[in-house]
Formats: sequence, structure tokens, C-alpha cells
Amino acid sequence: MYNKYKHIASKIISILKKLRLFLIIGIGSSFLISAWGDDNVINDDNVEVNTVTPLEKLPDIYNRYTEIYPKCLAQLPQLAYVKLAYWGFDNKEHTGALIVNKELAQDVLSIFKKLRTKHFPIEQMCPVNEFHNSDDDSMAANNTSAFNCREVTGHPGVFSQHGLGRAIDINPKINPYVKKVEMTDPKTGVTTTSVLVLPPNGQDHVDRNAPEEGKITQKNFIYNLFTDRGWDWVGGWYDVQDNQHVEKRAYGEKRDPNGYPPPKNVNPL
Repeated sequence: MYNKYKHIASKIISILKKLRLFLIIGIGSSFLISAWGDDNVINDDNVEVNTVTPLEKLPDIYNRYTEIYPKCLAQLPQLAYVKLAYWGFDNKEHTGALIVNKELAQDVLSIFKKLRTKHFPIEQMCPVNEFHNSDDDSMAANNTSAFNCREVTGHPGVFSQHGLGRAIDINPKINPYVKKVEMTDPKTGVTTTSVLVLPPNGQDHVDRNAPEEGKITQKNFIYNLFTDRGWDWVGGWYDVQDNQHVEKRAYGEKRDPNGYPPPKNVNPL
């Protein structure tokens, strides 16, 4: 439903820009368009479905990205826009897009075409800039996405695999990020343990043994579609279970499943 309204709104934006009108439109609580329309919404009507297009061949999108991602100017020429057909939870076909590293674009096209054929459901598929670059908002909306110009948490200057276009988060609410967090009270020395779940509304989906559509586990076919092509699923790491996250690093590099070394000048938990 969200995609339907977003597509209609995108059409309206295009018309209003030509007429030079000022409009504020609210659709639900998470979709706002203001002052000549929301420049974060990508209009890709001129891009064919199930195709790969180098990002620089789409000047409207590329130029906009140079404005909103000044820290990632070096990465932008390495990216491709993959427009895809996907199967929704409403048992209907929809279109969306993933922005990924050019080296991975054909992988992504092939895998997601197979997911569409097998009716693996996806809630929605929009670049994160349409959520004003908020991972939290994108995850809470169960949005499947790839490129996002950001650094590894706690490691300034080190771009995440999303920042390189080499990672995809799939149905993040249904496949939440889960990490055990231990905190020691410096006064009492008592250590307490809690579980961090992101997005918070993914709490009901932490149990990976419960059958559910759109879920990624080592037992289902989506896991094999990625790993057979050299991708890694982060749901199997020891320090964190990022169930939504698949990645394929450059030069065959693999992240240590036990975790990153602690950042400099930061005491590990």
C-alpha cells in the first residue's frame, strides 16, 4: 500500500514542479512532500524494469546524490541503479530499486529475479535517501535497501559495506538486527545483559525458528541464492546476528565473524 501511494505521489510531484506550485501533502505518518515536492523521492519512470544502469547515466539521480552524499563522492561513480520487479506481501507485483556497486549489479539482478519468480515477499524497496537517509526509519518500514553513505558504527572514517554499495538489508523488520549487550556498573561491578533489537518493532520476529514469509534463515532458498554467489549472510555471525544483512566484500575479503577489533580510545564492553 505504501508503494502505491508513493508512486502516485511521485507522479504528482513531477506535475507540480512543472507548474511551480507549492504543496504539502501528507500520506500516513511517514510520507511528507513539501515546497516543490520532496527531492528525496526518486523519479525513475524513464528506467526499464529489471535493468542495470550505471548511476552516472542517470544525471538527475547522480547529481542529487552528489548534493546529499558529499562524503561519498568517490563511491558514486562505482554505483549502479538496479530497477527490479518484486513480489509483495499483498500477492501482487511491484517495482523498486537497489543502488549497489557495479561489480555486484548482475548478481543482484539475477538473485532478485529468482526471488520474484519464487514469490519471496518483500514489503517495499526504496533507496534510503527516500527516508531522509535514516536507517531507523527505513528499517521500521520494513524497507529493503542497499547503498547508504555511512561509516561503521564506532569506527570513524571506515565506510560500512552499505557505504560501498556492497550490502543489502532485506525485510529488516522481519529479519532484525540482534545483539547481546553487556553493561558493567563501575560502582558495584555488577554486569547486566540486555538484547538490542533493531528496528525495535522487529522484536516479535527475533525467533528464527518460527515460520514466517519474507524471513531469511540458513534453511531457506534465499540463503543459498546469495551464498552460492559468494555473498555472506550476517545472521550467522557470533558477535551479532544481523539477520537482514547480506554482503559481498571487494577482493573476496571476509569480515571476522567474531567481530571488529574495538575502536581506538574506546573501551570494549
